[in-house]
Amino acid sequence: MLIMTKLFFKNSSSTLPVQSDNRKCPQCDSTYLDRIKRRVIDRIIGIIIPRKRYHCESCGWKGNLR
Repeated sequence: MLIMTKLFFKNSSSTLPVQSDNRKCPQCDSTYLDRIKRRVIDRIIGIIIPRKRYHCESCGWKGNLR
C-alpha cells in the first residue's frame, strides 16, 4: 500500500525545458525535453521497467524514454 501511495503522489514534472545531453526526441533529435506527469499505466509499468515521460519543446512529441 505504501509503495502504491508513493507512486501516485510522486511529483515528477518540471517547470522549464532542460537541454539534456543523453536524451533526444525520437522524432526531431532535439535535446530540449521537458518532463511531464506520467499516466497511471506508466506508473504501473514503471515498477518493472523504469521509464520517464517527456514532451519535446521543438516538435510537440510526447512519450516515454528510459
